[in-house]
Amino acid sequence: MQLLYLLVASSILVPAPMTKQEGWTGQIVMLKRSGITYRNASKPDGSGSLMMIEYRVIQDKGEELVVIENGKDVIVRKDDMVPQMDAIVFYTEALQKDPTDVTALAFRGWAYRQKKSLDKALEDYGKCIELSPQQCAWRNNRALIWIEKKDYDKAIADYDESIRLLPNYGLAFRNRGNCWLKKKEYAKALQDFEKSVALSPDSPSAYNALAHLLATCPDKKFRDGDKALEAAKKANDLSGSKSGSILDTVAAAHAELGQFDDAIKYQERAFADPFYAKEKEKAEEARKRLQLYREKKPYREVPN
Repeated sequence: MQLLYLLVASSILVPAPMTKQEGWTGQIVMLKRSGITYRNASKPDGSGSLMMIEYRVIQDKGEELVVIENGKDVIVRKDDMVPQMDAIVFYTEALQKDPTDVTALAFRGWAYRQKKSLDKALEDYGKCIELSPQQCAWRNNRALIWIEKKDYDKAIADYDESIRLLPNYGLAFRNRGNCWLKKKEYAKALQDFEKSVALSPDSPSAYNALAHLLATCPDKKFRDGDKALEAAKKANDLSGSKSGSILDTVAAAHAELGQFDDAIKYQERAFADPFYAKEKEKAEEARKRLQLYREKKPYREVPN
């Protein structure tokens, strides 16, 4: 697999409820190196290369793990992955052997980001870009760290350069759209989300981002309930109706159309996903949305 396409989405697609926690089940794992391959769980003859840096394990099968790749269950070798909790040590040891291992540097940077060591993460990605200036994925990932630091202009600059390097980079358009949302520049956000869908027609996250804006934008000029529901259903179909965050968007789209019984149904279904709204703050926000729908009120996203 070419490193050019190894990336991290702004959010991880979450799997369906698990019946039993065993071994690595439920843990976040990271790739040990680029070029890790998988086989499709439902199609034994189907295979491909993992496209993200980290995944949540939905089943530990001993020597193999089941994870989600672009909304589909896939099987990978456990020996090819490292638990996120051990990742920084693993990549640091790799860098001690080869300080120019840009993949280990980038993956360690992402592990630092997940540990909220944002300055260390930025330092690693800065070095990655020095070593591999044509690798647009590292700029995309660094931009996600700038977003966490609420420096949206620096994030947008990284996305601009990523898109210049790879004009068909759908993920960069989607992530840049999220920056425009934070800056309340909804027209630019909508344009980027539509471009992301056009470039990534098989991506549940691309459709979800577009649907969420069309359903929840505070500026009514940019809301369109019918288009929001169409995009949200497409995202839900692509994800196998397993992602709580996408079911949340389907609920918001129904609420925008005044279909509050359906909004309640889908919002309640979202809670069946064990990884949906795990953090206390997000869970409280999700319950508030459910209460809005019970009061027959739509939800409006307020950028912060």
